Amino acid sequence: MKNIFNLSVILLLAVFVTACNQNEELDNTPMEAGNELNVTVTAGDFQAADAGTRATETGYQTTFVEGDKIGVYVIAKDGKTLLKNLVLTRDAEGVWGGNKLYYYKDAASYIAYYPYTENLTMQNINSEEDIVSYFTSKLSKEQNSKEAYSACDVLTAPVDAATLSDGGKVTFNFAHKLSMIEVKVPVREYVTGDDNTAAGYYEYNVPISLELIIGEEKYIPYAIDKGVYRCIVAPTATDAALSVEGLFYDGDAPVTFSKDGIELASGNYKRLKVNYTYEGYNRIRPIAYGDYYYADGNIYPGDLANAPSANCIGMIYATVGSGDEDEDFRNKYHYYVMALDKVTCAWATDESNVLFPAEGDDTPDFTVLNAAGALADMQGYVRTRYVVTQKGQEANWNTTYPAFYNAVNFGEAGATAKYKAPVNTSGWFLPSAGQFVQIYNNLNGDGTDLTSSNIANRNALTSVVKAINGKFTLVGGTELVGTNSVIYWTSVEKSATHAYLFDISINQSTENGYDAKFKIDAPNGVKKSSNTRAIRPILAF
Repeated sequence: MKNIFNLSVILLLAVFVTACNQNEELDNTPMEAGNELNVTVTAGDFQAADAGTRATETGYQTTFVEGDKIGVYVIAKDGKTLLKNLVLTRDAEGVWGGNKLYYYKDAASYIAYYPYTENLTMQNINSEEDIVSYFTSKLSKEQNSKEAYSACDVLTAPVDAATLSDGGKVTFNFAHKLSMIEVKVPVREYVTGDDNTAAGYYEYNVPISLELIIGEEKYIPYAIDKGVYRCIVAPTATDAALSVEGLFYDGDAPVTFSKDGIELASGNYKRLKVNYTYEGYNRIRPIAYGDYYYADGNIYPGDLANAPSANCIGMIYATVGSGDEDEDFRNKYHYYVMALDKVTCAWATDESNVLFPAEGDDTPDFTVLNAAGALADMQGYVRTRYVVTQKGQEANWNTTYPAFYNAVNFGEAGATAKYKAPVNTSGWFLPSAGQFVQIYNNLNGDGTDLTSSNIANRNALTSVVKAINGKFTLVGGTELVGTNSVIYWTSVEKSATHAYLFDISINQSTENGYDAKFKIDAPNGVKKSSNTRAIRPILAF
């Protein structure tokens, strides 16, 4: 157990201010509405954290962006609800609209809230307190993403209806209604070398997995910045206080800290600073195969224990070679990352075969005539971008070229949304056979190089395959291959009807002392238009 460190605690009082939410009018509006109100939304000088996909912050200042939504209730003087959860959306010019907010002469108050939740429509909301109570009851303890964190951070903006006039202006000044705890923890900082002008030079931090026990509840906070973690909590009751206990790991060594007597009123936050020194590490560390890559561009060394799963999107497995892709790609990017998950789909259903050249046409010759050539090919990005250029503007290209569509849209929505590619990368693309086989070449641990092998039927050990699988599952990814054969599409076509596959299988019949198989092939029985197989996209940075 590492020694406990000093904590410096700073209490900052401020008003959180943000945007509101949206909603619908009641089926039966009890009072006649007047003219439309002009809506203005303002933010104060303190915000609890990065407000996720809807608001962007600089320090503690909140700035609203296009697409932000607020919800509005109007409560009558007799307590009836005149308007329920009306949605207003911010456009690119800063105008809040999408629906119209009207003046009600019999209104007592207008109440806006943020973040918008559709579920609030079904609740019995008659006051600002009702809104806050709803969010408090739904307060999640797992806040380790922007979306999860911002969903907890409720802000409200009540306006006295007596201050409004028919057809006039209403200004919603938002304030945070819950509280926030921020913990700043030192992290390892690395550079790949002394020369910051060298090709492949990179600076990165090592993320940690921080757990907090606040009161008696376990929280997983959101990492808003390098070593800065935040979570939203309910304000403490009068004459009550919270205790905070924390745990993170320095490799395989647990590190703990604690602080008692924390009092938090609505709109307050408490900052805890952990003083700790990492021992025995050199700031210069080249990126290595098997390192983990995160959504913020940071890297966790693959040989260091306790790699965090949160925000990990892939594993670094190769460097960009001198003949890879094209010159522009090689000048920008230096390392390859394989995604933690896969998607199942056909290769292409479009019979025009955009990559495989028909006789006499001028389609770029992306064909590879044999398996050895497929293995040597390192053109996955070029090929993917070509398909995007040729077919990406078509409304149905998700069904005509699903392998490429799912590759470039990996991380954008749905089941893969947590794997969104960082801005300063190539974005996800469909790897070539050669880019795919590097995952084995560089991570097998036994020095085997498949590049010069008879790739049509390469024997290997199940233990090696399982070791590679374990590197993916360690951070919550899916195995590269399960106990049965897993076949992946590559970006390489063999003919107008077939594409090359990367076939990985284990628990085969033992042959020559081996019980696993790696294979590049385009079997006649697997057509790219009518058969589904997996894709496992890669990106470069």
